Amino acid sequence: MKWSQRLAAAREQVPLAMVALLVFIVLIALTGGTSRPDSLSQALVRAISVVMIAGWAIAAPRVRGRELLPGFAFLAALALLMLVQLTPLPPDVWSGLAGRDFYRESAAAAGMAQPWRPIALVPDRGWSSLFVLLVPLATLVGLAQLGSRGRTQLLLPLGLLALVSAVLGLAQLSGGQSSPLRVYEYSSDSYASGFFANRNHQALLLACGTQGFDPCTGCDGGLIRRHDLDLGP
Repeated sequence: MKWSQRLAAAREQVPLAMVALLVFIVLIALTGGTSRPDSLSQALVRAISVVMIAGWAIAAPRVRGRELLPGFAFLAALALLMLVQLTPLPPDVWSGLAGRDFYRESAAAAGMAQPWRPIALVPDRGWSSLFVLLVPLATLVGLAQLGSRGRTQLLLPLGLLALVSAVLGLAQLSGGQSSPLRVYEYSSDSYASGFFANRNHQALLLACGTQGFDPCTGCDGGLIRRHDLDLGP
């Protein structure tokens, strides 16, 4: 078999869209383990997400799977909610909102006029939360390039990623609170946090990753079908 034929066969077995999505997930795992808005890694994560969204939109603009539409709708609703909270309001309207008495009285005591302000008391963090949506949006766009079987086949790689994060967490525990494997300045120093700064995020990854090792997950076109298993009597 010629190399071109082997390459074509490999592409049929492992679509390029799946490879791109796996690379994206690994990059996000390695660089996006903290959610602090002042972390420089956030800029890198968002830049990677923008590149992936643009790449998928240009190279493979098709969408497969209407079941992903609720996910897109949910992200759009979140974005709309954040934009509402970031929209500047007239001083009279803003001052009438709940919890604004302290700020209104402080401005009056200082002799300062109230400017137009958004609902969000810390707009910088509001904008940061809005841009964070780039990561799940890029993931959904990548999943939209795959069929249902392709999306099911991602469960095993995600399970392996969770396993690697678990092993990394054990190594972090072995190294103590000052372990060099803890790459984030602010992290759960006394716990196994793996790729993350927060141990709760690590726990969520491990809980989701176990689905990748369930042989009956996605039995309708998944990794392993039920009738392919010899489960005994």
